[in-house]
Amino acid sequence: MEVLIIADDLTGANDTGVQFARRHLQTKVLINKEALIDKDIDILVLDTDSRSSPYHEAYEKVKQALEAVKSYDMKWIYKKVDSTMRGNIGVELDAILNHSDAKFIVMAPGYPDNHRIIRNGNIYVGNHLLEKTYFANDVSTPIKSSAVQTIIEETSDRKIGSITIDDLSNGKSHVQEKIHELRQDNVEIIVCDSANREDLHTLFHSFLHYIEPFVWCGSAGMAEQLAMYLSKGADVPKNKLNFGQGPILIGVGSVHDMTRKQLDYLLEETSIVGIDILTANLLKSEDSKKKELEKAYQRAMMAYRSEQNVALYTMADTETRRGVQKLAKEKKITNAELSYMISSSIGILVKQLMESISIGRAILTGGDTAKRVAEHIGCDQFHLIDVIEEGVPVGVLEGKYELLTITKAGGFGEEHSLVHAYLALGGK
Repeated sequence: MEVLIIADDLTGANDTGVQFARRHLQTKVLINKEALIDKDIDILVLDTDSRSSPYHEAYEKVKQALEAVKSYDMKWIYKKVDSTMRGNIGVELDAILNHSDAKFIVMAPGYPDNHRIIRNGNIYVGNHLLEKTYFANDVSTPIKSSAVQTIIEETSDRKIGSITIDDLSNGKSHVQEKIHELRQDNVEIIVCDSANREDLHTLFHSFLHYIEPFVWCGSAGMAEQLAMYLSKGADVPKNKLNFGQGPILIGVGSVHDMTRKQLDYLLEETSIVGIDILTANLLKSEDSKKKELEKAYQRAMMAYRSEQNVALYTMADTETRRGVQKLAKEKKITNAELSYMISSSIGILVKQLMESISIGRAILTGGDTAKRVAEHIGCDQFHLIDVIEEGVPVGVLEGKYELLTITKAGGFGEEHSLVHAYLALGGK
């Protein structure tokens, strides 16, 4: 086994792991920690499902992930973090340093191909500082700062240093000197800028043969550099995608503005039947939740019987979201609990549908949604195949069912991305 990747949510696990799969390195994402690990694969991805966890739980989940594979000979450990640094970043890095042989961590969260830039230690989404974007108001993991170091320091007191765009512009030799200086100063987390793919390439090859053991940490951007190295820089031939059989189901749990634009475009441009689930009814009572899911189930079954495909989604306009937040506050439901309840309800509904008809293909947006659906339908691994577009991987959910599935993080893609994914699965 070449690489262990530890990710804090399922869509992040997939979009990082697929960088290796698309270069024909056998890659599997372990969704259920009790599932058997295939020793013959090249890349193992563990989803700790810890992004919205309390700090101490996130630490324990990363610790347990490392303990689960301590008997395996792993050449590299890669800690996947969200490109907008949501989640329990600092405390999870502490767990890595405390429970591995690593002496330091290379933190390079930039993903330039997906418009995530790190400049002077600050994260930009497109041309906007992170704190000025939608991500700052994320329901379960809000962001308070654009500075990578500040975000890490919220839950870690490790010594942090940086490699800047100016350092990178001076070339590999200069960067290697800077690394040596930082380590001489006992820096344990090195935060790295990146404005383009070439910056990531320079960083990767500057650190590659460093004398001390370390852990790579970043988004899918830096993971691609490691994947290219392991595949010896070979071109990436498209893997053959078998469309599979049976109806297509789309589950949209993310309330990100971009996902909502993608959903609107999908419903306008295709004959898919959109079925909205009223979130407030999921929260009021168990009886109200049961009736709401039964209503959605009957509408979906009617569509499938008419040979139409279905998109399940929760209402997410501003007024609805405010109402749901107010109701959640009245019921003393935290944002993390609210997110779990919504994604779990979609998982329950998908399970009911799959027990009734032979759904063979799916698109799932939002890490929580993908995770809960997989759990409810009894799938414990995701065998990655390829990418549909940058940040949008496709693979097969394996377990009780085999489901050809595309996953997408809420903020990824362009307006056409869901339509593109739907057509890639053979939809019309």
